Amino acid sequence: MIHNETIEFSWDTYEYEHREKSTDWYWALGILVIVVAFIAFINQNLLFGFLVLMGGFMVGLFARQKNQPLSIEISDYGVMINNQLINYASINGFWLYQNLLGTKKLILKTTKNISPIISIPIPNDLPVVDLHTFLIKHIPEQELQESFVDQKKKKIGF
Repeated sequence: MIHNETIEFSWDTYEYEHREKSTDWYWALGILVIVVAFIAFINQNLLFGFLVLMGGFMVGLFARQKNQPLSIEISDYGVMINNQLINYASINGFWLYQNLLGTKKLILKTTKNISPIISIPIPNDLPVVDLHTFLIKHIPEQELQESFVDQKKKKIGF
């Protein structure tokens, strides 16, 4: 494959930092779900009540999953995440930033309809200046933020 011959940057990372949930976290989730479902059932909104119960159960299952590793490769042809190539034509902009905890991230804005913002953690040993210089040749730089969902996941402990 031509992409493998032109790789400029490559690293392995995790999609997010996994935080172990305490039993108190699961209790709080359970109580919240039961209270909201109970209110929905009292108001004769059975469908919403069942959706809340199912959603709470799914969040509990998702919280127990371990973080899967990501393989990131950046070349002249695009950004490859776990063997899925995103061409530069599909990327509208990028932004490199460092959050308050010191974690460096590459944020890509794509043309996808479902999840247009992709946030990729960058290891500390990767030369960010060189990465910026390389990406600016292919993608316009624009100030971006992590998606709303990613911001809320961090707040509730995901």
